[in-house]
Amino acid sequence: MKPSLPQNDTDPTKRKSLLERNQGEYEFDHDFLAPMAMLKDVPSSENFSTKYIAERTVESAELPINMLAVNTRSLWDPLDEL
Repeated sequence: MKPSLPQNDTDPTKRKSLLERNQGEYEFDHDFLAPMAMLKDVPSSENFSTKYIAERTVESAELPINMLAVNTRSLWDPLDEL
């Protein structure tokens, strides 16, 4: 399917059908954080992959060690506060 603007679509009926089907996957909650609409559930096709989550977990595990190293170094570096 070649991308196009709605007014230039070669098959508007197919486009409308696809749009309606995809819109059905998103349910919004307007009361959770009014006046903003929030998704009640993220469709499974939009979730992060297991690989992505694992990579972020590994990278996040290094943060406390790095923060401790920075704080320790700051104790001995009087010019750090300038």
